[in-house]
Amino acid sequence: MSLLTKEQANRIPDLYAQEDAEDPTVYLHIKCLSSFWLITELDKEKELAFGYCQIIEGCGELGYVSFEEIEALPYPIEILEVNKKLSEVKKELKLWNILTLLSVF
Repeated sequence: MSLLTKEQANRIPDLYAQEDAEDPTVYLHIKCLSSFWLITELDKEKELAFGYCQIIEGCGELGYVSFEEIEALPYPIEILEVNKKLSEVKKELKLWNILTLLSVF
């Protein structure tokens, strides 16, 4: 797995492990420009992840993403390890976006 270290991958639960969780835990926050992926589960063999994805600001949704597709992006990628509930991470990101907008003015 070239996007993650083996240790990072092993910390993420398998696909469907949090399927019934009302508020799943986010293990990775992957950033690329203004897009991000909040990874909650991972199929380690297929390098297919599940989580909250936002490609266009304000248009996020739960879904699957291939690490191969992320690696192919022609822009810098930042990977942050997280261990927080999805609702908490989304609130933090919303606050960060507001503060970023305010700093422009």
